[in-house]
Amino acid sequence: MGRVADLQAAITVLGLQAQVDEDRIGIYGTSHGGATVVWTAAIDTRVKCVVSCVGIGHGARWGARCAGPTNGTNSSPGQSRPREARHRR
Repeated sequence: MGRVADLQAAITVLGLQAQVDEDRIGIYGTSHGGATVVWTAAIDTRVKCVVSCVGIGHGARWGARCAGPTNGTNSSPGQSRPREARHRR
C-alpha cells in the first residue's frame, strides 16, 4: 500500500495548489501504476477520474494482492487471498 499512500500524498499536495480545482482531480497509471490508480480511486473520494492502461483479469485475486498483509486479517499476503485465488495461479 506504499504506492497508494504516496499517490494520496501527491493528491494532497496537488490540492493545495491555488491553480488546481480539487473537485476535478484525475489520476493516470500504466502497468503496476494502472493497478495503483484503480486501488487509490477506490479508497480516496478526492479522485474524480481514473485512467488505467492495464487490464485486471481476476479482480478478487488482484485486490487481495494489493491489500496484502495490510488488510487487517493476518500477516501473510498469501493467506489474505480469497480461497479461489490461492488455488488458481
